[in-house]
Parts: sequence; structure tokens; C-alpha cells
Amino acid sequence: MSRQSSSGNNIDPSQMPRPSSRQLPTQVFETRPGGTHAVPPATDVSLAVRDTGDAGPRHMRCSVNSMPQGHDMVKSSSIPLVLGIQPFAVQAKGDSAIPLIDTRGSELVRCGKCNAYVCPGMTFRGGTMTCCFCGGGTAVNTMAHGDAPSVFGTVEYIVDGKYQVREPMAPTYMFLIDCTAEAVASGMTATVCSSVRAMLGSLMGVTGGGERRTRVGLITFTGSVQFYEMGGERMAGGGGGAGDKQPAAKMLVMGDVEDPFCPLAGGAFVTLASQADVAAVGALLDRVPEIFAVGPAANGKDPTTASAAGNAVHNNVPVTSGESAGSAAVKAGVETLKAVGGGRLLTFLHSLPHKGALALKPRESGKPPSDRDPLDIMSPQGSTGKLFTQLARDAAQNQVCIDVFALTKSYVDLATISILSSSTGGSVYRYSPFSCSADTARFFDDLRWNLTRPGGLEAVGKLRVSAGLSVDEVIGSFSKAGQNDLVFPTINSDSTIFAKLLHDERLREGSNAYFQFATLYSTTAGQRRVRVHSMALPVTRSLGSVFRGADLEVYMGYLARQAAAAMPGKTLVHVRDLIGKAATGTLVAYRKHCASSSSSSGQLILPESLKLVPLFCLGLSKLPCFRTDARADSRAVWLSRIASLPLDRLLPAVHPRLFRVSLDIVPNNSSTGNGSGAEQTPVPESLPLSAEHLESDGVYILENGYDIFLYFAREAPAHAVEQLLGTPSLHSI
Repeated sequence: MSRQSSSGNNIDPSQMPRPSSRQLPTQVFETRPGGTHAVPPATDVSLAVRDTGDAGPRHMRCSVNSMPQGHDMVKSSSIPLVLGIQPFAVQAKGDSAIPLIDTRGSELVRCGKCNAYVCPGMTFRGGTMTCCFCGGGTAVNTMAHGDAPSVFGTVEYIVDGKYQVREPMAPTYMFLIDCTAEAVASGMTATVCSSVRAMLGSLMGVTGGGERRTRVGLITFTGSVQFYEMGGERMAGGGGGAGDKQPAAKMLVMGDVEDPFCPLAGGAFVTLASQADVAAVGALLDRVPEIFAVGPAANGKDPTTASAAGNAVHNNVPVTSGESAGSAAVKAGVETLKAVGGGRLLTFLHSLPHKGALALKPRESGKPPSDRDPLDIMSPQGSTGKLFTQLARDAAQNQVCIDVFALTKSYVDLATISILSSSTGGSVYRYSPFSCSADTARFFDDLRWNLTRPGGLEAVGKLRVSAGLSVDEVIGSFSKAGQNDLVFPTINSDSTIFAKLLHDERLREGSNAYFQFATLYSTTAGQRRVRVHSMALPVTRSLGSVFRGADLEVYMGYLARQAAAAMPGKTLVHVRDLIGKAATGTLVAYRKHCASSSSSSGQLILPESLKLVPLFCLGLSKLPCFRTDARADSRAVWLSRIASLPLDRLLPAVHPRLFRVSLDIVPNNSSTGNGSGAEQTPVPESLPLSAEHLESDGVYILENGYDIFLYFAREAPAHAVEQLLGTPSLHSI
């Protein structure tokens, strides 16, 4: 942009490109109307997706919607050729239902050469199916062709036989809870136990009826690791009444945390077959904070085994202040889940695990790094980091998913610990400084969504592309098996991957480039299924067409992941330069190849599809992970989020939404409480993120999908403060 001395020629801020604040009615979006790929709108547009031959934009999007003919065009455009794939994205009301085809007892139609699944790009003639990916021919019988859902971009198959090497695993949850003296004193242990207890009923019904298959187990840790034998004998009697005999759980304490192992196998879990089982596990969770309350210990040593009278377990466990064997407990938890065929390990940490196997050392210095300090602290911690990587790989190979919840007041080295989640399809959460009053509701909401969001178990994903293209790299939370298979011990509706593509040869103009992502997984009810997303993009030799169909969200999603991956060991200046150079490179390419020759040299020329790139790149560079004032764990949790952030949550994270609160819509005490008022309250239009749109007497909400800020301007009326916060003055808070 050029600066003009004349005030009449200054840039008008109101004319700068900004996200639209208008709320449009729901649009019907056909993915392939008339056999032609449709350019999808932004993810914040309300859509009713109709599958007419391409996977919907909730599941699969490309950074371009017209495929460049060759690598030279990709280089000239400076737009990375990337697919964004969210296999289990939640569908909205009005979307086409995903067809479910039962192929058990019959042969699933696939290419005999490359194994691609039947899709709209396949052609049939004379009993032969010609593959759109490799060009190979496969004989198909008439019945198979007639049953093939070849008109859908997304389809799901129920399979058996060669698609499973064992019986589908049962939903299995191991809760690993920090019970150190500091964790108990902070209220963290009680918060976790009460929240897990509140979720047990939902977990019992997670299989959707029929046979109850859900198994749960519990491990606690201090300076030692405690296991609870629950499966050897029913923990609750038949009816759960007051007179029923309820055998106690048996605690086994592992004092040697240098070489942790699994002292229990199936006995570490109880199947939630009835409400009596839920009540018994809940009673144990209720007792845990009392068990580890600081008190006298027997001779200052851990008992090797302990059992309690009635419902309780031994309540005389020594708790040494400052000792945490959390890493050893995680390793033992992985071994325990391996013994039963895999499952989910939900780890709740309060302090740095610094005792026993995989012990970590504090690395954070007293002050945040400067712009030019190498961020070595964001790399895994030395040789211990390699052990964490090995443990994560072992967990993934044995279908163990690890989620990490850090409810802490201090540094816990999430840069190292998050490896366990990023390789196993898990998630990382952080609440710091943890406060029971401030964080319990948010923690419970995160835990509930983590446990109940749609998805599948023991999943394997594979991306196929048509001849002339290849997959350069895939980024996301998973591990690899072989060269092309992506392993997800657990895959969920938020799981998102990005795949960068390369040209192996020049594509034919007027043809289509094809993409297919298939996910083989188990449902919680025990069915083995394959979900297939397919898409075709037209090949073009026009750079103008490439820019017109560019997808801003995939572009920004890949750029954010590139920046996050580049951070360990680099400086913040280097990472922010990477973001800036990517943006300017694309805009320079557009000006050079597509802008009118009559454009002024001082004029900013932006492609319509990417006009918000400068704004969003500035927002991206201000995320906590790219700022100098962020602490190491805050930086690490944001890097973990970026690695698997769903597309619809990316742009609100880098460019928050601002709303003015109207007191006319604030619920009052006369509300009926049935939710009808909330359903009738419209969400106001968002405001531009500019100080000129803030009024001196206004009240505003700023939210980015993770945090909400309630902002009171200096002259906000007292009745607004009273109505919203229940206090007459902000100074009284």
C-alpha cells in the first residue's frame, strides 16, 4: 500500500477487507451440480449439503478448486496444493444422510489394481469397471454394479472378513488421576473424580444400546502408582439396593516406578453392564480424594496391597509432597490397556512428572524468550523425549489413545508430554492456573465432549490420488504404519488432517483429478466399517481459474500447521517471517500473473478468494504460540491445537468474533428455564475488530472458540453491570 499525503487519498479503513458480519439464511449446497465440481463457501456459512457426486465441504476441501495442470503452475501461484480432510465431521441439520451399505457376505466393489473404492469417477462398460485413479480395469458382475453407490461422494460400508484381523474392540477407558498432595490440596483430584463420575452413565450408553460393552478402569499416582482390581469380582450386587453385598475394590500399589509394569490385566476393568456397576465405580471415585488426603502413613512406606472394609479401599496411603510419578503411571497405563486389546488412556496431571521412568526435568527459565531466542524448549526433552516418542509409537501400534488434561498451577512440559497425544489421535487440554471455582465447568464440558463426540475406534486411513499426482506429506494427530497407512487408535469428529500433493507429470486439460480418503474403523457397537470420501476437481491451465477457486480456510490451515511445525528450535522472528513470506508470495504471484497491467504500482491487488489472507496472517502471528509473552506450556498447547484444528475452528481462533451485548436480550429472573427464550434469541451480527467500533458505554463479548472475554467499556452503565454480573460495580469484583 502507498501512503498519500493528501487526506482525500488516504486508505479508508472501512474499505479494508474484513470477514462478513452478515448472517445469511441456510443455503442448499449441491456438491456436484450437473456433474461439475462446485466451489464451497466459507465454513461459517450455514449450509444444507446435498451429496450429488463429491464429498461435502465439511469432510473434504482443497486449497484450489481448479487443479493446476502442472507443478510449474503451482509454483507460479505460490498456493500450496493441499487437501484438508475431516473424515468424521459432524453433519448439520438438512445435510444428506451418509448412505450405509451392508456388504457382509458379499464382495465390496474395488479396483483390482490400486484397491480404490467405487466412486462417481469410475466408469462401467461391458461388465468392466475402469478406475479413475489408476486407469485399471476390473471385472464386476451386474448385481455388484447395480448395488454400487457410484453416485455418492461419501458412502459408508459395513464390512467383515478380510477387513478385520480380530473382533472389534470394546470401548475401554482408563482414567489416570494425579493424587499427589498438591493435586488433592488444589481441589484438582476431587474435580476430576466428580466429573468422571458424572460421565459414567453416558459411557454406559455409548454403544447405542444392545449388549453393554463399555469397560472402565482407574489408576492413581503419587510418588508411587496405585491400581484398582475391579474386574475379578462384581463391584456391585444385582439390584444395587442397600442390602446388596458390594465387594470392595482392591488396591495394588507399585512402589518401584523405575520399571513400571501391568500388575493386572482384565481385572483392572469393570464392564458397565448396569446402574449398579456405575454406582460402584462412582463410589470408588468419591473415595479417592479421601484416600489420598494427607494423613499418617504406616511406617512411611507404601503397602504392597490394600483392601478396605465396605465400599472403601485402603485410606492410609502415604503421600509425599512434591513427588509425582506421572510418566511412569502413563507407561503402566499403556501396558494395562495393551493387555486388553487397546483403549483410551485419559491422563489428568497437576504437576511435572519428575520421579521414576520417563521422569522430566524443569526447563522453563524465569522469563519468556525474546524474538531472537531459539525455542529449544519446544522440542521434546533430550533422551527422555525419545522415550516418550517410543512410548507413543508403542501405544499407537497397540490401539491405545492418550488424552492429556493438565489442571495445573505450574510448568509440566507439555512440549514433551503432548507427543503422547499427537501420535495416538488424542487431545491436549490445559487449565492454568487451575481454580476449582473458575475451571470446573469448562473442564467438565471439555471432558464430556472428549468422551461423547462422534467417531470410531482402531481406525486406519488411506489417501488415494489419481495418476499424475502423489502425496508429499500428511500432517495431523496419528502415526504411520508402512508408507501410506495412517493409524488412529481413536478417530473423532474433530480429527483433521492436511495432505500436501505433488505433480508427478503434467495433467491433461479438461480432465479431472480425483481424490479419495478411506477410513476403516470399528464402531462402539462392534461393527467394522469403511467410510469413503471421494472428490474430483477439473484440471485447468489458467492461473486465473486457480486463484478464483482458492480456498482461504485450507490455505490458512496449512500455513498455520507449517508455522507450528517450524517452531521447535527456531526463533519467533523466523516463524513469523515464514507466515509473512507465504502471504506476500501468494499476493505477489497474483499481481504478477493475474492483475491488470494498468493497475497502479502503489495499489494493493488482492484476489477475491484470498483477500483476507493479510488480515488472517496478522491474526495468526498473534496467537499465543507465536508471541513473546507466552509461557512454554501455553505455547505447547496451542501448537497441539493447531496440529489437528478443524477447519471451521481455525479462522475464529486467529480472528476472534466481537459482539455487542444488548441488555434487551439478557435473560431475567422470570425466565421459565425451559430453554425457549434462548432458542428465540438471535445471535447479533459480529462487529469489526477495530477500536472505532467500541463505544464508551458498551458491553462486548470477544470469543475465539476457546476463550470468552466480557469487556465493559469505561462508561458502561451501572445497571448493565448489575444485570450481567450481579454486582453494583466492577470495582467490587
